[in-house]
Amino acid sequence: MKISTILLLLLAFSCSNPANEFDNKLIKRMADEVVTTDVPSQFIGIDFYVKCENGDVAQVGVNLLRYIYKESKTEISYEEFLKRALNQEELFAESEYINCFSLDKRITEQYHSQGFKSLLDIYFEKSDNGLRLTKDLPENELETLSYYCFLNNYMLGFDDYIGVYYIYKTSDLY
Repeated sequence: MKISTILLLLLAFSCSNPANEFDNKLIKRMADEVVTTDVPSQFIGIDFYVKCENGDVAQVGVNLLRYIYKESKTEISYEEFLKRALNQEELFAESEYINCFSLDKRITEQYHSQGFKSLLDIYFEKSDNGLRLTKDLPENELETLSYYCFLNNYMLGFDDYIGVYYIYKTSDLY
């Protein structure tokens, strides 16, 4: 009886997927960051994603997250708010600040049936600077791909000097 309980617990813990939890170290750094009118956030220009009430997603920036937190007058800490929002646990209503969009069905199906590694293999290739996007994609497909990268602690960035998209790990931000 004890062995079967231990085996069940081991199975439960081994099946959990920590890749679906957003980078806690980055959340802590965002929450602890001192931002003033003279010193902007070091995370400006980085696209974060939140879940919308209708099941869609929205791209948001650090300043918008901070603004929403202050306006919500919630009892939880800013760090806890960021954890909930960036782990897709907090639902956001579409508004003048939050523009929700539907995920591309084909990429979503690929992600759920084949996994994130498969998306990397399909859409990216190795280059001198890491992994770069190999295809020109319509905006919705690009945003969907960026969202799934985000869920797996990668960020999609654009190098406007050479005109290519590349991905980097969230851990590269600290």
